[in-house]
Amino acid sequence: MPQVRSEESPTNVLANQVGVSTPTAYQSSVVHGQSSSAFQGAALSPDGTIVLAPRDSDNVGLVDTSGSSVTYTSGPVHGQSSKAFIGAALSPDGNVVLAPYDSDNVGLVDTSGSSVTYTSGPVHGQSLKAFRGAALSPDGTVVLAPFDSANVGLVDTSGSSVTYTSGPVHGQSSGAFRGAALSPDGTVVLAPANSDNVGLVAQSLSVAAATQTR
Repeated sequence: MPQVRSEESPTNVLANQVGVSTPTAYQSSVVHGQSSSAFQGAALSPDGTIVLAPRDSDNVGLVDTSGSSVTYTSGPVHGQSSKAFIGAALSPDGNVVLAPYDSDNVGLVDTSGSSVTYTSGPVHGQSLKAFRGAALSPDGTVVLAPFDSANVGLVDTSGSSVTYTSGPVHGQSSGAFRGAALSPDGTVVLAPANSDNVGLVAQSLSVAAATQTR
């Protein structure tokens, strides 16, 4: 996978744009009015809205910080079961991909139109509690962090239709990983839950494998 220069990382780009220093304050903001365990995971959409991944909420959550005050809006109904999604990532086509936990389908949220829409994406064919977390890889694939799934999940939005592919088998126990993030070298790092090992996802892991022996 191509390397991502640290000075061009999303965090550094955002910090340069808004002139942000290290956060030192917390404030309780707008009330969302949903049930407990409402959301788990979030991603920034192209229009600046933060999309909240609905876990037990019936609706996608939308947070807008662009005005004089922060607003929360109950977005489109997703129509999936409880514990539907855990984790979200922005894909290159502008959709926010929701990582399916108990949902049979990958979730897709589009904020580009006059109203935000939800679409049930491809069926993943894994067990319940399949994935927890998502991250965009350098080639444009969204990597789903496997929780009870035996495989890493791969979502491709580049074609005429969104596709899901069962990626490499990770060989860890159930409840393996919770969360994913892209590292500067282009590897997607999976956060271990019940796994004894940090997970690494890339096209080639010769460099990563060597560093594990240090």
